[in-house]
Amino acid sequence: GFDAHMPFKPVALEPEKAGTKPAPIVLVGPPGAGKTLTVAKLATMARLQKKPVTVITTDLVRAGGVDQIAAFTRLLQIPLLEIEEPEAVGDTIAELSNKSLVIVDTSGRNPYHEPDRKELSRMIGKTPCSLALVLACGQDAAEGSEMARAFSSLGADRLILTRGDLTRRFGSMLNIAYDSG
Repeated sequence: GFDAHMPFKPVALEPEKAGTKPAPIVLVGPPGAGKTLTVAKLATMARLQKKPVTVITTDLVRAGGVDQIAAFTRLLQIPLLEIEEPEAVGDTIAELSNKSLVIVDTSGRNPYHEPDRKELSRMIGKTPCSLALVLACGQDAAEGSEMARAFSSLGADRLILTRGDLTRRFGSMLNIAYDSG
């Protein structure tokens, strides 16, 4: 099947090795891809498994960005940290990841815009994390592949697809996943 051509693995809410801590999950992608809702879903899964979780948001510019994630974290009764300075994200992750699973919601980024790329690189720095690209299903295969390769060059090593319930044709998403590695 597909496993022979593409590696599939779930987003890890638990450490991959016994006795270690789970890798922080940092979600990146273009504006409107569904990063914030994906953070809420991952945090809900962790809470249902009785795991401690902390959410960090850097999406302080988008109108209602903090309000949306704050509503989710209040319902889940989990901490939400708002971080404006990109360099502070890595330090905060390092400080928290011993105590809980850390999920980071970043603001939408244009992977072709150099200032966006630099800010994302500064944010992640040398922080060991699982950098996941979030893309909405149904987009053009060539455009999506270019975007996935651009985010991959920044360190994204997995792809989370959103809006699958609104999509009837998944060939482009399979192409994006295969083409971008």
